[in-house]
Amino acid sequence: MRYGNRFIAVSQLVPLGAASPFEVEAYLLLALPRSLGGEGFCSIELNVEVMLSTSARAIVGKSRVYIDLLLSSPDGRRQVAIECQGKASHGCAGDGLRDADRMTALQAMGYDVLLLTHRQISDEGRFHAIVKAVCRMLDAEYRDKSSDEQRAETLLRSELFVDWTKLGVIDGKMPVRHKTARSWTAAVLSE
Repeated sequence: MRYGNRFIAVSQLVPLGAASPFEVEAYLLLALPRSLGGEGFCSIELNVEVMLSTSARAIVGKSRVYIDLLLSSPDGRRQVAIECQGKASHGCAGDGLRDADRMTALQAMGYDVLLLTHRQISDEGRFHAIVKAVCRMLDAEYRDKSSDEQRAETLLRSELFVDWTKLGVIDGKMPVRHKTARSWTAAVLSE
């Protein structure tokens, strides 16, 4: 139950409102305390509704848009809008244009906007470069992680970046916990 308890503890830290697993991964990496492997950003909101100004409405053709992740500086004076660009967002040809319109409208309203891809968060070096950029945008100082914090991040990343479709599969079969067994055994679900 070691991993189950950790999952339950971490799941309590994810706020409601995430629209995709990618947003949850990004949120956990950015918001969890450094002792748990995250970057420790405190003021993060998910899927924030923004009512657009008249000029921003003219750009996007909508009265409101939603920001995937909105990070604020400790004093609240600076904000960075992060738009999560998952694989699904590029399914239709028009999706990229809609994303560009939304970004431009947010920028017209004064938001600093970053596009974040799964490739960027899953690559540790790229992710750290983005974190440092966010710190600069928020006018916050970046502090290198201690060795304990680095180990916690390695563990968090190993748990976040798995093939969720194959989670629990052993030798091509889904494991079933038998009541008399003390460990998982590979079995066909119909057994």
